[in-house]
Amino acid sequence: MTYEEKIIAIVFASTAFYWITRSFLLNKIFPQIDDIIIAILFALVLFLIPSKTKDKKNIS
Repeated sequence: MTYEEKIIAIVFASTAFYWITRSFLLNKIFPQIDDIIIAILFALVLFLIPSKTKDKKNIS
């Protein structure tokens, strides 16, 4: 697995974890948070993480 694939797997696993535990873990801290906010937050995280690959020719 490349660096980028590992990062996407970690972000997706974190998203799934927060979706599953939202009702009994996050609602105590942030009562207004719902699944849509979690999805948007982690989608923005994907845009903020830089890629290690600088060569554009290797994208296939």
